[in-house]
Amino acid sequence: MPRELYRFDLALDRTLDLTEANVRASIGIDLDMLTAPDWTVCNELGVIGHSLGIQAIHSASATGTDDVLAIFVQNVGLGRVAPQLAETWHSLGDVAP
Repeated sequence: MPRELYRFDLALDRTLDLTEANVRASIGIDLDMLTAPDWTVCNELGVIGHSLGIQAIHSASATGTDDVLAIFVQNVGLGRVAPQLAETWHSLGDVAP
């Protein structure tokens, strides 16, 4: 079974960027709250962001290793989320190191 990697061409203008310390501070949260095992704060931010019409939330991942971008597709409106097939793998040998 082949595996596929997609890259996305994005055009969003209503994104909450929680990778910025000043943005987190302005809404009263810190990085530890975003990476904690308890996802309550993240879930609440998602519900509030979606209801306010935010198109996406950019944040540290739960592991704190990298970032994630959660897109609310119902709120994209005139924005753009266009997937583009980047690679297809049929075996582990196809994966570039």
